[in-house]
Formats: sequence, C-alpha cells, structure tokens
Amino acid sequence: MINVGKPINIDQKYCPYPPCEKTGASHVQIKDIKYKNIYGTSKNKVAVNLQCSKSFRCKNVELIDINLEHNGVEGGPSTAVCENVDGSARGKMVPQHCLA
Repeated sequence: MINVGKPINIDQKYCPYPPCEKTGASHVQIKDIKYKNIYGTSKNKVAVNLQCSKSFRCKNVELIDINLEHNGVEGGPSTAVCENVDGSARGKMVPQHCLA
C-alpha cells in the first residue's frame, strides 16, 4: 500500500447523515477477520481503525505482521484506534496495536 487513506478500517460508528445517536448502535456483528502481511504507508495518522458496535462487539480480529508507516502532513508516527473489539496481534506491529 502506498499513501492509502484508511489502510485497515472497520468503522461501525460511521454516520453520513447526522443525527445518528437516535438510531442506536449497529446490530451487525463482525467476526473472524484476519489482516495479515500488510505493509506500506498511510496518508492518515490513524492507520488501523477498529471501531465496532457497542451492542455487538467485533470478535476474533487478528492482526499479523502489520507495518504501516504514517506518511501524511500531520506528522508523527502512525496510530491505532480500537473500540469494542476483541482480538489478538502477533509479529511485527507498526503502529503499536490496541487489541486487548
């Protein structure tokens, strides 16, 4: 991947037409997802975005050998965001993973 906007992205909080709070959390459960051997650069600081539903957490998400350097105008290293997700990480991890 070269200068990708959202290289690893699960966003169940996405809301194209506010207000979304009234509709509640997503009732779709995402599970058994594997991201493996993903290398390159991200134009956004958040290279790994895993924001799952409060009602139905993402389960069994695996990050294996991820190396996504930040290459955008914001400066600083790439980051990861995790909400309501259960999973594991192993191997090289850039950015530092946020899975419990």
